[in-house]
Amino acid sequence: MVRMAVQKAETTTGQRFKGRNIVIIGDSIRNIECGKLFHALTIAIATGFHSKVQLSAAGADYLFDNLKDYKKVLKAIG
Repeated sequence: MVRMAVQKAETTTGQRFKGRNIVIIGDSIRNIECGKLFHALTIAIATGFHSKVQLSAAGADYLFDNLKDYKKVLKAIG
C-alpha cells in the first residue's frame, strides 16, 4: 500500500519521494514495520490496540498518545 501511495504522490506532484520524505502515521506495530521497510519517518499514535511500550519497541521515530496536540505531530514531520 505504501508503494502505491508513493507512486500516486509522484505521479500527482512530479516529484520523487523516498526515505524520510515519506511519512507513515499509524497506531499499530505493522504501520511502523511497514514504514521502516521504506526508510520512512514513522509516527506512532497510541490510540489503537498496541501500547506505547509496544510501539516504542517497534522503533517508531516519534510516539504520541493521540493527535490532540497536532502541532507537535506537524513539527515532527517538519
